[in-house]
Amino acid sequence: MSWTWNVILSFSNEEMWEEGVEDVLESCSALDNINEWLEADKVHNYGPLTDLAPCAAGNGSGMSANIYGGGFKHFDMEAFTKVVARQQWHDRASVQLFIQGEDAGKFTLMELAAEALKPE
Repeated sequence: MSWTWNVILSFSNEEMWEEGVEDVLESCSALDNINEWLEADKVHNYGPLTDLAPCAAGNGSGMSANIYGGGFKHFDMEAFTKVVARQQWHDRASVQLFIQGEDAGKFTLMELAAEALKPE
C-alpha cells in the first residue's frame, strides 16, 4: 500500500485580482508557483492542484470560493507546506492548508505563518 496525502488549499479572492486589471484572474502567482513545484517532481509525476469549486454544484450555482486540492502518493508534506507558506500571498491570513494522511479520520489545518518564518 502506498501512503497518500489529501490536500486542500483555500485562499481569498484578494489573490485573484491584480491592480489595473478589470477581470478576475484565472489563477494567481502563488498558486502557479505551487503547481510548478508539484509538476517539477518528475519521479512521482504529481499533477497540479485541481480547482474544486466547480465540482460542488450544489443547487447549480457552484461555489464562490478559491479551493484547490489533490491526492498525492509518496508526498513530502513538510516541503509542500513550506512551499505554500513562502508564497507572496496578498492576504496571507486567509490562506488555509488542510492535510489528511491516509489513515487519519479528519483533515488538519496547517499553521502557515510559522512555516514561512523558518529558515530553509
